[in-house]
Amino acid sequence: MAETMAAAPAPPEPIILPGEDQLDELERQLADIEEQSGGEYVPQILLPTLRDAQRAARRLAELRRDAAALAAIYDLEIERLQHQIEALRERREQAMRPFERRARWYEAALEQWHLAELERNPRAKTIKLPSGDLRLRAQQPEWIYGENLLERLKEIGAIGYIRVKEEPDKSAIKKAAQVINGRAALVDQETGEVHDLPIQVVPRPPKFEFVPAEVSGDGGGEEDS
Repeated sequence: MAETMAAAPAPPEPIILPGEDQLDELERQLADIEEQSGGEYVPQILLPTLRDAQRAARRLAELRRDAAALAAIYDLEIERLQHQIEALRERREQAMRPFERRARWYEAALEQWHLAELERNPRAKTIKLPSGDLRLRAQQPEWIYGENLLERLKEIGAIGYIRVKEEPDKSAIKKAAQVINGRAALVDQETGEVHDLPIQVVPRPPKFEFVPAEVSGDGGGEEDS
């Protein structure tokens, strides 16, 4: 018998914005539904009147203010801890300096001793001691490039040694291209030939933005519809 696929759960019914004293309970209810559904299903809050819209806007402004105030507290604590961390780093560096200075004395002595041994025995590039190995390894020469190297290469025509990163000028394309059936195309101004580009132009809905008033309150502008 063929297996039947489980039907997707129906989306929750919208909820009309309750009274001021019930907003906390509403938000707890919405949070529970969102967590239980993994963020997939959240009831839509309905705002039947202009006054309801104002109450929702006031609540949103309060949440933004509370979040900003809490973030400021965290930022101050982070700044305080960063100062402590910087102070600890400085103390660590100060504590390490005597050890590094003393270590340099013995490293220099061992290097000179190893070089002397290498003069007597050219094969003694590695000397094993109970406390560690002494190694002398050949290094590639260091190339120090002058600041005027690029200009010099251009001057002598050695453009093959100049690396140029090629990338589309997206800003120029946006200004010059035409959108045809959801795709961008460039039109040759002399021949009129249309050149399709691998660019998809997808319309986007208007972006909603909430800009809280400098002073939030129940002032004028509210009325039942």
